[in-house]
Order: sequence, then structure tokens, then C-alpha cells
Amino acid sequence: MKKLIGVFVCLTLVFIVAACGSSPKVAEPPAGTESYYVRADGNDRNAGTSEDAPFKTLTRAIEVASKTSVKKITVIGTLVEEVSTENAATSLWRKNWDDPNPAEILITGKPNATDDEKAVLTSQRDHVLIIHIALAIRLENIEISGKKGSNNNSAVYIVGGELTLAQGAKITNNIGSGVVVSFGGLLIMRDNSEISNNEARVGGGIVLQNNEGSGYRLKRNCTAILLNNTLVTNNRAAYGGGIVMSGSELVMMDNVIVSNNTASDWGGGILTDGEESKVVSKITLRGSAAIINNSAQVGGGIFLQDQLTLFDSSRITGNTASTGGGGVFMTGEAEVFEGNDNVNWESIIKDNNAPRGSDLLDAT
Repeated sequence: MKKLIGVFVCLTLVFIVAACGSSPKVAEPPAGTESYYVRADGNDRNAGTSEDAPFKTLTRAIEVASKTSVKKITVIGTLVEEVSTENAATSLWRKNWDDPNPAEILITGKPNATDDEKAVLTSQRDHVLIIHIALAIRLENIEISGKKGSNNNSAVYIVGGELTLAQGAKITNNIGSGVVVSFGGLLIMRDNSEISNNEARVGGGIVLQNNEGSGYRLKRNCTAILLNNTLVTNNRAAYGGGIVMSGSELVMMDNVIVSNNTASDWGGGILTDGEESKVVSKITLRGSAAIINNSAQVGGGIFLQDQLTLFDSSRITGNTASTGGGGVFMTGEAEVFEGNDNVNWESIIKDNNAPRGSDLLDAT
């Protein structure tokens, strides 16, 4: 498994270097301004404070919003752009994942947009959205889709920043991982958001990578918190169809589902790449979290080389492996913990299918 996650290390911090040229000066908007606006036929020299005078690029809107008191951006229609936050202020960083008043920029489409005004972000370059260190962004009522090109890249690349996918947010139908989280970044999925139908070599839906030896001093490990009826579904990869983890943490709760993801080799639902990092990856399932109907050659539900903690009402079921470990395949230093007295793993990891170890195959 060595160097599987390393394929993403080539996504270097070149994105942090400021682009050539200069941006228009940032000024505080008029009193009463509630949102900046972005539309493909706009102009980045506009004030951006009304639908009649929108910005042309989301990159410019994020830069302005990060430096003024207005933290909402409304996207109208489809934007074809590799959106970068490299010129944004970098003081917007939540205190913790469940901070009730996080310092973040909201990027949203109109909740009831007509077809021609539906908010869609796409790109023909390596990424659609790059979120840099110490910047927090929340997406609502918007779709990131249609990225083409290399399947070694991702639609969204979080370089130490933070992303919340909330109501109406989807990352779908991209070539490359849906989201790569690196350099201590944070991904939160909540409120029926979705990562689906993406295709990559490693980690079709989500990649959480530790980036040890990168030269950047990590203040925290990469983390993904999935809650409130979110979906990671129908993604495909050679390794880790749904999610890949290296030196990172994943928490799933409140009816979150990882389902119908496919890996041609290892880890249909989730793959933890234990050999790639000295930091142990940790998966926690609670509150009706489910890993269901995923498939792989080995480890249909989870290919586990690190730690898995199970709480009652979570379930790993209906997964398939063509060789072994239909529910969970354990290898390396893998451990399964029962998080409370009311649970044993056999009540959660059940009704899976494989020639060897239908539910759990322990090769540690």
C-alpha cells in the first residue's frame, strides 16, 4: 500500500504562492449589503454587491468577502473556473467543528433557482475549488460537477483550510476524487449534503491525507465529520471507492450513509492506509451511521489497517468482497473497539458476503 496516498503529494503548495498581477482594491461595501454576487457575465471590477453588477469570478468574490464584513456570496448560474483562495485573508478558522458561530464564508446558490440560474461550479483544470490554510468555507445550494482531466486530482482540494458541505451542496460526477483534505484540513458534511459519482485512482469520494515530511508543521490531523443524513455514494476507485484515510480521523453519526461505492482492489467503502503514516487513522461509527452495499476485491465495506470504533445502532451490512472480508478486512495493526457496553461487533458487522470472512476477516 505504500505510496498510494503519495500520489496526491504532487499536489504541492504551489497554490499558496500568489498569482502574478494585481487585484482591484478591496473596500468595505455600503451599509445594508447582505451578499456579494457572482455570474459568468459579470466583471471583477464591479462592486459585486448586486445582481446587476456581479463579479465575474468566485476567486475575486472570496478575496473580497474575506477582507470585509460581508461573508455571504451568491452564485448565479454556471461558473467555469479553477477557484483559488490564495489571495484571501487567512484569519477565518472555526474554533471547533461544532462551533455554533463559526468564522466562515458562505457560498450559496439561490434556494429556489430556475434551471438557468442553478449554481454550478466546474473546471477543465486540475481542481474546481482550492481552499488554503486557515480559511473556512461553507457551501449551500450549489453543485460542484463536471471536472475532467486526470483522475489523480480532485474536484475540491483543501490545503489546511476548512470546508462545510451543508443543505443543497453536492460534489458529483467529477473525474478525480470528490474532495482531498491535506495539511491538517477539516471537512464537515451535514444537512443532506452529498459526495457522489466521482471516479479516481485512489479515493473516489474523499481522501484524508496526513502529508508527513511535507515541510509544513501540522497543528492537527486531517479530519472529516459526517452527520445529519449525508451521503457518500456511487464513487469508484482502484483503492478506497468511497473514502481513503492516512493518518487522519473520520467520525460518522446521525444517519450518515457510505453506500454503493466500488473499489476494483481494496476497500469498497473505506480504506485506511496504515503503512503510509506513523499517525494512526481512526474511524468512529455511531448514531445510525451505516456502511452498506459497497464492493471490492478485498474489504468490501472497510479495508482496515488502523482503528475502528463501533457504537450501537451503527451498521456495516450488505457489502461484498470477491476475495475476502465482505464487511471488514483487517490487516497490519488493525483493531476494532466496541464503544459502549450494549454493542458487540457481530451485531453491527453482519449480512455481508465474501468467499472468506463474509463479515470480518482478520489477517493481522
